[in-house]
Amino acid sequence: MKRVYRIGFVLFALIVSFSLVACGNQKLSGERIAEILGTQELPYDYVRAQYGIDVEDLRQVVGAADYVFVCLIKGYDSTIYNDSDFPNTQYVIEVIANIKGELRKNDDLILVKSGGISTKHEKFVLYEYDILPKISECYIVLAYGQPNGDILASGVNSNLLIINKDNYAIDVKYIEITEAFRNEVSSSRQRFKSRYDIHYNG
Repeated sequence: MKRVYRIGFVLFALIVSFSLVACGNQKLSGERIAEILGTQELPYDYVRAQYGIDVEDLRQVVGAADYVFVCLIKGYDSTIYNDSDFPNTQYVIEVIANIKGELRKNDDLILVKSGGISTKHEKFVLYEYDILPKISECYIVLAYGQPNGDILASGVNSNLLIINKDNYAIDVKYIEITEAFRNEVSSSRQRFKSRYDIHYNG
């Protein structure tokens, strides 16, 4: 049975204060990794978040993000947990095209995605209406730079599947996001530069 937990916090406060105190360095089995990437063999617990923007308005989502880019999900790295044991999945990605911000291309980067396998590996925990990326697929990612240099994708519309990954520029989601970028609604949230930014100087 899928259960929904309601929590009273503003997601963007979580994004800014993102800190991980427990790390799941142990590698999951191939079966577990496959489950993380989209099978329904384990139950899901969905957490309802209260957002500081209208996450259905792509202009606002793009405006709040520090980085918007097309990437290939190349692999699974590990799962890390914050101080309330909420999982965050670390993916190995390759940036194909930058829409907003300038992340390194043609290199293996780590993307932190809110949600993933629970500490006991018995379920997945994810924000309501959000999805976990799948390996070997292409996505448009709308991410936030973190104080420690990470890039974090979190919440609804933070990763959008590219159907036509061989020609992403004609994909409907790419067209929608580039249009939203041209008309983005700026956010006053505190900004951080990722260590993967080509202008990062430490």
